[in-house]
Amino acid sequence: MGSINTPAASSAAPVSTPGAAVDRNVNQNSKNPGEYVPSRFTNYGDAVALGVVESGIRPLTVAEAARLAQTQKKNAEQKRVIVLDKDDDGKLVIAPASKK
Repeated sequence: MGSINTPAASSAAPVSTPGAAVDRNVNQNSKNPGEYVPSRFTNYGDAVALGVVESGIRPLTVAEAARLAQTQKKNAEQKRVIVLDKDDDGKLVIAPASKK
């Protein structure tokens, strides 16, 4: 039994959900595959400046995002659904889509 000064052992804690015990075991037995290598290095001043710039950028509203998506769809090049071509006898045949 634990008190304010001496917490109870974690192994004695009741499991609240069936998957919690499995998750706890996986986390305890996991190993780091290698050294942590950050994908980007920057000095403190540059990081603060970038944070200030990014904090000033407001995200798009739902209406603005919808208008942008609609404009992009309208301006996108239309793909052909079926491409027709004539064979040697002059009959129309379905050609590969890559043929123009």
